[in-house]
Amino acid sequence: MAARQLLYTIQKTKVFFYGLNEISMLRSMKHHDHVSTRYFSSKRRSQTEILKSALDNYEDLQLAPLKIKNCNIGVSFSEACLEHEVYSCTGNDIILCESFSNVFKEGFNALHQSIDKVGVGFFDTPNIDNGTEDDMYYYALSALRQFLTEIDYHEKCLKQKEPFGDAFDKQNEAYVATLLTNHLLSRLVYGNRYLISNSYLVQPLKCPCLKPLECSSLINCGQTGLGCEDIWYGHPDIVLVPPNFSNIPLCFFEDDIEAQMQEDDDMLTKDLLQENYGSIDISELKLKMVLEKRAEQILSQAITFSFCESNRDSSGGRECHTLIPSIVLTPHHYLVVMYDYEHDILLSNGHQISPLWDETGVKFNFSAVLQIWMVLNHSYFKPKLSSEFQKDFAFTCEIHRIFKELQVFDKTKQITYRPSFRQENKHLKDKKPFMLYSDYKKTNVML
Repeated sequence: MAARQLLYTIQKTKVFFYGLNEISMLRSMKHHDHVSTRYFSSKRRSQTEILKSALDNYEDLQLAPLKIKNCNIGVSFSEACLEHEVYSCTGNDIILCESFSNVFKEGFNALHQSIDKVGVGFFDTPNIDNGTEDDMYYYALSALRQFLTEIDYHEKCLKQKEPFGDAFDKQNEAYVATLLTNHLLSRLVYGNRYLISNSYLVQPLKCPCLKPLECSSLINCGQTGLGCEDIWYGHPDIVLVPPNFSNIPLCFFEDDIEAQMQEDDDMLTKDLLQENYGSIDISELKLKMVLEKRAEQILSQAITFSFCESNRDSSGGRECHTLIPSIVLTPHHYLVVMYDYEHDILLSNGHQISPLWDETGVKFNFSAVLQIWMVLNHSYFKPKLSSEFQKDFAFTCEIHRIFKELQVFDKTKQITYRPSFRQENKHLKDKKPFMLYSDYKKTNVML
């Protein structure tokens, strides 16, 4: 996408994110296996104090509707082409958004109730056998409680101010995924169980954080395949494996912006001067351009995951919600996308730069922690749109219409998790081996 065009669209917005999925093997582990025995400083703030401060200073996300104008199918996530734009009502120059806190009302209510000791308190142990709504919150609250206990340690594993250290420095996507999974994402899901995609060429055996001796975490790698060959398919970077509900596939990107966008610096600077966009941070523009390059991959995977969840809902006999959230992370930022597979509504906070870290650069942004925690535990908190918003924006994504015109809408019922896809196998078979001519002649094989 040209820099000049991005400068225009940044005022209105676009773009995207990622999601969640399922592997049963890790669920057989005992639920209490995630409890850490590591020693932590007694000087840490209490969990309740941290949580109250996070809620008092919470900064919300705005989720804007997206429209898919056209797309290709039968390709991997990385090969998907989705022509998309931010949806705006006819004759209205304003982009109407929904807030994250409104979508996740149930999650925020659970947090406030846990502090006030209404229902299941933040430190209470429920009777899981009762299966009540409050009891089910326990799994998510337990993971958050444990993470807040250890948060100082995990922050220092990733970043340090004195002496300066940044575990993400010059790391590729596999290492970025490993670091964020081991020291943030898996800690926010009860059980801490996950798989890093074995499709990475380089797979770290141990966590490459700043505290290798204290951490010493072995990294789990395996198959993370998701999709349907007739629509979109691929291998999410990691899959979190909660003990009860949906598995959670996620996507990671490097955000070494200077390295990736250096070739566009002169063009960006020229356009900024010409269009008088001096108030826009150049680093924000560059980050948006990096994400724009991956938008199709992010959107196709988020939509695919949502349809996959619809198949689980229709066969699992449990209460379902149709708005399925996904998330994408870089070492320093995160973005959220949500797709309602029944009402065909696609939402994204792509117009916002959402920092993973606070202004110090070495402490987590607590608003980010709460939002990521709710996305990862969406099966408990059941995000939903207001009836008015749902009515006004139903089928604005238009992926239902496109799939029906391409005669693949019924194929969405075939979207599932699998180790490989026949299209990938076909590509492998199509590849012919290389051989030196001299060696070939020695074999006396006829042409």
